[in-house]
Amino acid sequence: LYSLIFLGYLCFFRYSKKMIHTLLLAGGSGTRFWPLSRKLYPKQFLSIIDDDPMIIKTIKRLEGLVTSDNTWVLGNDSQQECLKVLHSFVPDSQVLAEPCAKNTAACIGWGAIEVLKKDPNAVLLILPADAWIEDDVSFRQDLEEGCRVAAESDSIVTLGIKPRSAHTGYGYIKVSATDQFPLDVDSFKEKPDKKTAELYLKDSTYFWNAGIFIVKASFLLSLFSDYMPNHYTLLKQLEVSKKSTIKSIYDKFE
Repeated sequence: LYSLIFLGYLCFFRYSKKMIHTLLLAGGSGTRFWPLSRKLYPKQFLSIIDDDPMIIKTIKRLEGLVTSDNTWVLGNDSQQECLKVLHSFVPDSQVLAEPCAKNTAACIGWGAIEVLKKDPNAVLLILPADAWIEDDVSFRQDLEEGCRVAAESDSIVTLGIKPRSAHTGYGYIKVSATDQFPLDVDSFKEKPDKKTAELYLKDSTYFWNAGIFIVKASFLLSLFSDYMPNHYTLLKQLEVSKKSTIKSIYDKFE
């Protein structure tokens, strides 16, 4: 179903499923299902497939891989009513509601900071909260293998999906070769036009970008320090901030 792709250098690290923490990205506006979904009631909180909201289906899909104590939700303060559905599934202290939307780098960094307070060896499994997955068993197996690779290396693992059509609504991942495992990332491609997507479909080195990433929390913060130093400075301030001062810090994210 998925192919694991990674970029990084191997090192020695003892892996255990207990170190897996999931960050569910749930703060988006989710308006593509309008009029059912809208800004204050986005699609991740809708019951589209069955009686469970999409975000609850995502949490249940991870059972056996990630415990509820290791589940974190990155939401939005304007969606507090929607976030109440998580009460029986996620500890209240692990529902992080952004005071304002600042794109995914800020919220993922904040999540990493909070997870590290609880587990300095944490491996982050970063997932959209509203994905539709057909084969849950295979998906969990792919995620666990990705977590093992990430735990044992200074790398970011991502999951790519072999394209089934020349889709222009997805980003793409290009790998350098397909005769090894995991596959090395060559580049990320933005959503293409139809002609380019047709070329990608014929080339075995292109995958749909699933928007799923796996990385050690400590390594992720080191990348912030190296490549996004302004974000890193603000994240370190969030690490020691009180709840009343989070908004003033968050406003400074670009």
